[in-house]
Amino acid sequence: MRISRRGLIDTSDLILMAALCPKGLPYPRARMRGCPFLEKDGCALPWNARPFACLHYVCGHLRRVMTHAEAQAVEQALVEVARLRSELVGAYATGHGA
Repeated sequence: MRISRRGLIDTSDLILMAALCPKGLPYPRARMRGCPFLEKDGCALPWNARPFACLHYVCGHLRRVMTHAEAQAVEQALVEVARLRSELVGAYATGHGA
């Protein structure tokens, strides 16, 4: 998965944003480059409403400073998070789990 400078929001992200932030989110800024939610102090979105690609991204610098065991633990955790995200989106989309 790659992060785009234009932001990367898919249908699942929109479903989760609606479910986790029912009061709404900051309005995205129109820009030619960069994420529409990136402000000078960082991301304008609450952490739980950030696109999956942003939360799943592990930069090269972080990878270089982690031990092999730490990197494996992070990768395993991200696989589990992806599974749970898929389960949550499926339950929301079908109306189950309420």
